[in-house]
Amino acid sequence: MAILHKPVIVSIALTIFLFILFVFLGYTNRYIYVKTMKLFTTNENSGYFIRETYSELPKLIKIGMTKAEVSRFLPNPHNIDNEYVWFWIVEYKKYKQKNLPFRWNDMVNESGGYFLIFLDNKLALGFWKTSSNTPGQRLRASCDYKITEDEANEILEGKNNDKYKMVLTILKEKKRNSPPVAVSNRPSSSE
Repeated sequence: MAILHKPVIVSIALTIFLFILFVFLGYTNRYIYVKTMKLFTTNENSGYFIRETYSELPKLIKIGMTKAEVSRFLPNPHNIDNEYVWFWIVEYKKYKQKNLPFRWNDMVNESGGYFLIFLDNKLALGFWKTSSNTPGQRLRASCDYKITEDEANEILEGKNNDKYKMVLTILKEKKRNSPPVAVSNRPSSSE
């Protein structure tokens, strides 16, 4: 029987203690779960990844994170016009077979879609399902309806710089004047 040296025993004990501590805090489980799921995610099943990790992602992805920070937890979005909107469809294969464009504004009518909105290269509005809102509707509501849905869509397509600046001002002012909020609209138990 081999005798373990004191430093080895201390190292093992410390590792076990830290593991138990992180498990009880919950963060490690969430982080490991999401990162492990992402390892097995391809473009074709990334919509399923979003759906399956939807309840965990808002605990890891926070408003104000950069795209690089957010992408640590998420697969690449399906849309090619992803400067402002990152969009995923659950039924990627079916959408691809229809030979439709991979632009968020074309994809928005597909059921089972999820999206994030980035403004000023930072996450501005967290996870939403297309069954709840479109990106334009969500941006408009976040600005207290001071812009039309068409203007919101133009902003998210990079076509309305004046309104874009106004929206940034509105959202920064709201952030400054309000307590922190969750980044997701939780799905109901019936979904």
